[in-house]
Amino acid sequence: FVLFGLHGFGAQYLWPNSPVWNVRSVLFLCFLSVFWALWFSSSFNQVSRSHRFLWNSYVYWSPLAWILAVAALLRDDAWMWILAEVYLFCSYLLIYGTGLWSLFRGKRQARFFVIGWSVFLVFLVLEAFMVADIVSFENYSYQYLWFASLTELIVLSLALADRFNILKTENQQAQREILDQRKRIARDLHDSIGSEISSVIVGLQRVPEPITRQMAGDLALRLQTVLESIRDVVKHIYLDRAEHPEVELNQFLDRLYSHAGIRIDRKLDAMARTLEPGRAIHLNRIVKEWVSNMLRHNSVQWLGVEFRRRRHRCTLFVQDDGRQFRWDGKSDGPGLGLRNILYRLKVLRARARFIPTRKNLLVISIPLVETYE
Repeated sequence: FVLFGLHGFGAQYLWPNSPVWNVRSVLFLCFLSVFWALWFSSSFNQVSRSHRFLWNSYVYWSPLAWILAVAALLRDDAWMWILAEVYLFCSYLLIYGTGLWSLFRGKRQARFFVIGWSVFLVFLVLEAFMVADIVSFENYSYQYLWFASLTELIVLSLALADRFNILKTENQQAQREILDQRKRIARDLHDSIGSEISSVIVGLQRVPEPITRQMAGDLALRLQTVLESIRDVVKHIYLDRAEHPEVELNQFLDRLYSHAGIRIDRKLDAMARTLEPGRAIHLNRIVKEWVSNMLRHNSVQWLGVEFRRRRHRCTLFVQDDGRQFRWDGKSDGPGLGLRNILYRLKVLRARARFIPTRKNLLVISIPLVETYE
């Protein structure tokens, strides 16, 4: 409608009986179009309150378009046209600058936005040159702004389509992250609570006579530890509330000693100084799952766990005196236990070796990506 009024098509076809409105409609519709362009720019480039300068610029500059639009209905002198040109120029700088800011911040959807407004700028410059008689294209002078607007609309349509595809990709990525999180929670539940319940079962299997009141109390205490394990898993979901996994591993070994009567030798002091909690959680789960499997199947009476630190890697040794067990450190079994162990080894970029000597020995070698002193 702005171009209709500017080039006379509005007076010829849309409002031929209102010549006064034809003159004033140009400025009125021009200010309204700038307002919607500003609104589209801030929305498309996701300008929020956290970007204080840009946010305030749009908040205070955009409503001015409505004030000027109303003023354009009241007067249409030369000063109003000069004011319109200044407002249009400053608005264009704000819109184009927002697009460049968004592009430099790595927002892919800003590519076509900047291209569209760059094309429009080129045609505006050509239009200004033609008005100043610097260049002349004879009969094509009126078509330049039309072609500029059409090209800008096409490119901005591509920008909207590109943003839609980006949002679709981000949504799919979020869904994958949610699925990975659910798998992680399932692994944590299996590796922590499953190991605790296994220790309860082992303790019950070693009861030689009918359960007495004392044994029933001991069973209740063991089930209480299962509840504590559930709470530990919940804490690890909120990582800021979780204790270091070394503490949790020591508590697990203490419960094995008190509940199942397993003799424990341990050296885990360097674990907290060497591994950050995010990696130590995986190592903790590996140990608990491995020990639980040994308790279920190998009649373990003694258990040794040692953590050693080298210059560029650390090593964990888990040893027991149960029946010989064979594993190549790479293949998984029919259950979830070994499969979860292999997954956590992959996350840690660690290698596992199993040495079935007189005492079963599991050796886990972990590269040190970062060290914490």
